[in-house]
Amino acid sequence: MKEFIEWCNDNQGFLTFLLSTFTILISIIAIIVSIRTAKLPYYKRAILNSTQNYIVKAGNVSPVPYEIELSFSNIGNCPIGLHTLAIGFHYKNNMSQLYSLEDGNISEQIVQPAGIVRHKYKFSNIVLFLKDESSKNNSRINLNTKLYIFARDTEGKTYKRFYGTVENILKLLPSNKTSD
Repeated sequence: MKEFIEWCNDNQGFLTFLLSTFTILISIIAIIVSIRTAKLPYYKRAILNSTQNYIVKAGNVSPVPYEIELSFSNIGNCPIGLHTLAIGFHYKNNMSQLYSLEDGNISEQIVQPAGIVRHKYKFSNIVLFLKDESSKNNSRINLNTKLYIFARDTEGKTYKRFYGTVENILKLLPSNKTSD
C-alpha cells in the first residue's frame, strides 16, 4: 500500500488526467440528460387499435362482424392533429404510401394527451371492396396483401399497425353467404 501512495505522489499528472477525464464524462452525461428532459413536453406517441362489433339478435351472435371500429389513442405529452384514420394497404411494395379502403379522412381533430378518437367502418363495405379488387386481373391487391390500420397526423407522420391479410378478412365470411 505504501508503494502505491509513493507512486501516486510521484505521478501527479496521471491522477490529474484521470480526474479530468472523469469530469468530462460526467459533463457529457449531464448534457444528454438535460436535452432529453427538454424534449419530454414535445414527445409524440400513439397506439392504434381495432375492434370488431357483432350484432346480437335474440341471444344469437352474428358470425360476421357488423363493423370494424378503429381507435387512435394519444399516449404522448403533446396534442396530435389527426387527419386520417383508416384501414389500408401498401401498393406495389411502396412502403411510403398507404392506400385507404374507404375514405378515412376525418374532420381534422386535435387529440389531446390521453385522448382517443374512434372511427367505424361497415364490414360489408370493406368485404365488397376486397372481393371486387382481388377478382380483377390488374388489381392492386390479392389474397396475400397485408392490411394495416393507419393514421396520418396533420404534420404528415404516419402511424400504422398490421391488421391482417385480405384472405384472413374474407375467411370471416360464412362460405355460402355474403355480408349485410
